[in-house]
Amino acid sequence: ANAFMDALAHYRRQQGLPGLSINWGAWAAGMAARTTQLQSSAMALLTPDEGMAALARLWSQRGQISVAALDWEKMAKQGRVSSPLLADWLQPVIAVEVDNRVSLLQEIVALPANRRRDQLSRYLQEAVAEILGMRELPDQRTGFADMGMDSLMALELKRRLERQVKATLPATLAFEYPTVDALADYLLSEV
Repeated sequence: ANAFMDALAHYRRQQGLPGLSINWGAWAAGMAARTTQLQSSAMALLTPDEGMAALARLWSQRGQISVAALDWEKMAKQGRVSSPLLADWLQPVIAVEVDNRVSLLQEIVALPANRRRDQLSRYLQEAVAEILGMRELPDQRTGFADMGMDSLMALELKRRLERQVKATLPATLAFEYPTVDALADYLLSEV
């Protein structure tokens, strides 16, 4: 749903029409305020006053914008920098030489053919479990939505995989390939 709203806002702006899609961070109210998953994240909670103040400033902004309270140093240490602009801002904080890392797919391809899918599936299970805050690895055939994955978590999975495979993946990745099995098959055959 979020990817559709983002695309719609951009399309409307290209047509000279008004459009705004706000990618909100977690608010300090409701379910997000009660979840422990955010404690390990670089994302802090937005207070209702902060959110409403941001909304008041956004009406004339671009077609898509994110509003979130972030701990930039923590974000850099977790390797969650997907924007070149953010990478420039955080350059003094980042200590890892990203260009020398081998991509996940390079590691997988280096394995014997009979071990590739199992290794990739294991990585995907671990990533999904971490994003969802699960203690055990999820079943490879259970749908991500059935596990409780929402659109923000799906986006986090997509971005994590993009960093690991060093390739751009579809915004709807977790919805088009909604299980570990389907996602592993896609990555092995298409990326």
